[in-house]
Amino acid sequence: IPEKYKHKRSWLRAVLTRIGFKMLQKSVWIGKTELTEDFIKDLTSFNMLSYTEIFSISRTGTLKQII
Repeated sequence: IPEKYKHKRSWLRAVLTRIGFKMLQKSVWIGKTELTEDFIKDLTSFNMLSYTEIFSISRTGTLKQII
């Protein structure tokens, strides 16, 4: 998320922390909580979807060792 939108970036970090996500590395977050439809709607309303990649991992592997 560009520097000029740092207030949006701060909002996103706060929400991710509140729902149990942890920062894996700068700008990469990991968590076991399913993201809600309301969260996706908020990303859309803040025009942040173009800066956001969301994916899920359905099998265990080396990431299990990190968590």
